[in-house]
Amino acid sequence: MVPYAECDAVIDNQCAAQILYHIFDSTLILSAGIALFMTVNIMMIPRLELEDVARVLDWIFLVFPHYSLCASVNNMYNNYAFLKACTRILELSEVCDRPNPCCERK
Repeated sequence: MVPYAECDAVIDNQCAAQILYHIFDSTLILSAGIALFMTVNIMMIPRLELEDVARVLDWIFLVFPHYSLCASVNNMYNNYAFLKACTRILELSEVCDRPNPCCERK
């Protein structure tokens, strides 16, 4: 097999096959990370009563970079959405009279 670095000059059948292999391999690894992320999120649904298992799997799957990327982007979005919602809620003065997670900082 021709080294991948030498495929820049001339693309022949071996180089094309190697490029396709790398594309397929990358796609497979990315899809596996997304599938693991979706599995943990589905298991976190309270009605399924699998939250403990999902927490353990979350720690185990953090070894995989694509899972970690999905989880971190999801956590950042959740934090953004929570802060955005709390900012809007705190504009109302009567909201903090009742128990509300947005009023804990106040």
